Amino acid sequence: MKKNKIEILILIVILAIASFLIFKNLGQQMLWNDEAETAVIARNILKYGYPSPWDGKNLITQQNGSETVQIGNAYFWAWHPWLQDYLTAGSFKIFGVNNFTARLPFALAAVLSIFVLYLLVKRLFQNSSLALLSSLLLSLSVPFLLYSRQGRYYILAALFGLLVLYFYDKIIKEKKGIFALALFSILLFHSNFYAAGALFLSLILFFLLYDFSKERLKKLIIAALFFLIFTVPWLYFFYNGLHAQPTLKMVAGNIYLYLNQFHYIFPLILLPLLFFIWPDKKRKGKLKRKVSLLIFPILVSWIFMSFILARSDAYLSLRYITYVVPLFATIFALILSWLWQKSPAIAFLVAIVFIFTNIFSLGWLGILNPILKSAGGKQKTIAAQSYLKDYLYEINHNYIGPISGIVKFLRKNIQPGDTLETNYEQESIIFYTDAKIINRVANPQSPVFKLTHSPYTADWIIKRKYWPEIQIPESFQEIEIPYPDLPWDNLPEIDYHKFQSVSGFPKVKIYKPAQ
Repeated sequence: MKKNKIEILILIVILAIASFLIFKNLGQQMLWNDEAETAVIARNILKYGYPSPWDGKNLITQQNGSETVQIGNAYFWAWHPWLQDYLTAGSFKIFGVNNFTARLPFALAAVLSIFVLYLLVKRLFQNSSLALLSSLLLSLSVPFLLYSRQGRYYILAALFGLLVLYFYDKIIKEKKGIFALALFSILLFHSNFYAAGALFLSLILFFLLYDFSKERLKKLIIAALFFLIFTVPWLYFFYNGLHAQPTLKMVAGNIYLYLNQFHYIFPLILLPLLFFIWPDKKRKGKLKRKVSLLIFPILVSWIFMSFILARSDAYLSLRYITYVVPLFATIFALILSWLWQKSPAIAFLVAIVFIFTNIFSLGWLGILNPILKSAGGKQKTIAAQSYLKDYLYEINHNYIGPISGIVKFLRKNIQPGDTLETNYEQESIIFYTDAKIINRVANPQSPVFKLTHSPYTADWIIKRKYWPEIQIPESFQEIEIPYPDLPWDNLPEIDYHKFQSVSGFPKVKIYKPAQ
């Protein structure tokens, strides 16, 4: 009993640390483009009752109107599943509309993910210490923390992905959990269908190799039928995301680029140590299955997403498969536990070096660069640093990016009825201001074509440096505001993320008709 109390106390401390790291200063930074997209659609849910990219004045589109499906007189958002939008709308309804409430549901989901990882690892390995260590490592993972602070679907894949794994194992071992598996599979799909496809494919392969039996298959088929009932109708909305024809070079390039992403969340140089842990003759392969259940989703998702993203315009990132981050944390915990048995000092040193520095990543990048170059990818060079130290600085200071300056300027200067044209981050401007955004759709077949073709001319033009060229009339005068014109206000990807306000970039330029 005393041991259980200590375990619960340690878990509470870990969750408290995670909550502090996730919620501290959560609402300070402005919503960047993709976050604002979710927030605007959530706001439209409160207005119309369904996720619409059209609010009666402005249209949300980054894909020339192809994200919209029209049913009768209603326009439905059809580029991402809607769970993120309804969660955000619920947060807005209860707590009001602001930066913090836009991110609140996802921050809560992140804390729950840490707790679910504890439950999953304890279930698989019957080892409380390993479960606590895995949860602690995840709580201190800067990539995980960055995704946790986004008002976007990213972290939902981690939460529901872990729950799917938990109840899959429960069905296999206890023949219970059919409806729970179906429920969390449905929620995973409605969070991110890429993540759902990747994880389900990995579990199908895992089941065939490790767990197959006719009785188990029947139970999984029942869960699958419930899943299909609540997901297939939505495929009507989400069919249009894949269009490109991938080449072998594109897929290979994505495979290596994903490998580059992995090195930020796991010391890949330690991967060979798994071969000392994986086989366990005394347990007759039991550990092999447990470790395989962690590795399969990583490997299959890696290949699956490399192919899928070669067929779409999506940004290659871990954001689609965030459940791999807690799985990598658990694998690292396994390695540390094994090292602890050999030498506690070495295990402690490895843990400290990985948590507080990026030394393990530096060595791996040198190996990757020639491969990335041959595959058409960009070579990566990073300096030695402590991401955790940088993260702690960020959550204790204010970050000022281009959106901060643009919104401040527009709120001060635009008049009711003013129109504005820009080549990026329209969604953020729509969320924060009352400007009418000129966002003309070029495709006449789009259901929103007629909504965007009106006789408006721009009263203001914001020309962002790193995005498609936008023509400035000769009669317009330039206004430079003292805010950096970054490609993105801020991204959660650690290889781009700005932990503090930056200098040395061109300034944002805004244009208006000369007086």
